[in-house]
Amino acid sequence: SLLRSRRHDPREQLSWDDGPDHAYDALWRAARTRNLVLGVRSPANLAWRFVEAPGPRHRFVSLRAGGAVRAYAVVQTHVDVIYVRDLFGVDAAAVGDLLDRLLDDLRAEGARAVSINHFGASWLPALLVARGFRPREEQRAILVDAGQDARLPPEALRSPEAWYFTDFDEPG
Repeated sequence: SLLRSRRHDPREQLSWDDGPDHAYDALWRAARTRNLVLGVRSPANLAWRFVEAPGPRHRFVSLRAGGAVRAYAVVQTHVDVIYVRDLFGVDAAAVGDLLDRLLDDLRAEGARAVSINHFGASWLPALLVARGFRPREEQRAILVDAGQDARLPPEALRSPEAWYFTDFDEPG
C-alpha cells in the first residue's frame, strides 16, 4: 500500500509537465560533478527518451524550489498502476521529498500500485522501503564498460554505491 507522506516544505512546489524544460539542465550539470556512473540526463536526452519516442505517454513530475528543479520523476500510467521510469535529484533528501509529494498525488488519482526499477546505490532502495515499497525477488545483472576515455575514477566504476540506473538507461 502507499504510505502517507511526511510534512511538505511550503517553499517547494510539485509541477506536472509533458516534458523537461530548461530548468532540468542545472540539475544535470550539478549531477555531473558527483562521480556517479549514470546515463546522461540532460533535457534533450530526457525528451528524446520519454517525449519524442513512440510508445506510451510519459508525464514529468518535478519538485521545484524557486524555479530550480531539485528532483524529478518520469511516470507512465497503466490503468491504476504507475511505473516510475526515471527518478533523479540533487541528493537523497530531494528525491525523498519528491517521492512523498508524488505518492500523495498518485494516491489521490486512485493509484493502486507504484513500481520502479533501480540498480545501484543503496540509498534509493532504503528511501523506497521507508515509503512502503517492497523489493522484488528477482535480481538482474548489469555490466558497465566506461571505455578508454572514461572521466570517472576507477573506484566509481567498481563500486555499486556510485551507480545509478533506472528504466531510463534501458535500451528503448
